[in-house]
Amino acid sequence: MERCSITISPPGRSGLSQDPASSGGTHREGQVLSEYAREPRNYELMVILLPELVDEELTGAIDRISQHVTNIGADVRDVLKDSPWGRRRLAYTIRFNGTDYRDGYYVIWHFTATPSSLGDLERELKLDTRVIRHLLVIEDPKWGSPQEREAARELANAPVVVEEAAAVAQAEEIVAEAAVLEAVIEAAEIEAIVEAAEVAAIEEAVIEAAEIEAIEEVIELEQVAAEAAADEK
Repeated sequence: MERCSITISPPGRSGLSQDPASSGGTHREGQVLSEYAREPRNYELMVILLPELVDEELTGAIDRISQHVTNIGADVRDVLKDSPWGRRRLAYTIRFNGTDYRDGYYVIWHFTATPSSLGDLERELKLDTRVIRHLLVIEDPKWGSPQEREAARELANAPVVVEEAAAVAQAEEIVAEAAVLEAVIEAAEIEAIVEAAEVAAIEEAVIEAAEIEAIEEVIELEQVAAEAAADEK
């Protein structure tokens, strides 16, 4: 079960796990690392939750993660779970706990916390069976504010929305054309049935007329024969 995580490193350092003494550093470097680990920083946490969660389960999962964030002493600035987030198609199929998922429910937290407190949060996210993936990153001031980043993401998603709308319109057009074709075929079938009925009626009328004419001829012949017999007497 793959998880996403980060390594927190101070500017110009390779990571908190480095021993200043073993790398030729001084006691001052170790003190800088210690101070850096205690300095609060701004973070962005993206979580992808199971798509089959019903509303109550989804709300409970989000509240639980928010509780994990606050439990590490973090100051939560906002939680984003509406458009363009919420339920979305994944970029690729993810296998999680033996199931392949093509969709997920995206939620983003922006919060301020000390780097040394993130281990507990990471551990809780890895143990949560409703979390498919998570990504925790340090917010870079170059990225702009969370609002500006969300606006950029919405703009980036706009072509996808337009493409989906075009696909829907095309599908509706195909359905409409199919309905018209079906109506034309049905009308042709009805016309053929009516025509066949008319032909059958005409043929029946012709046969009936022929039968009447034959009967009249028989009657006429009988009358002629009767008159001839009377004349002979």
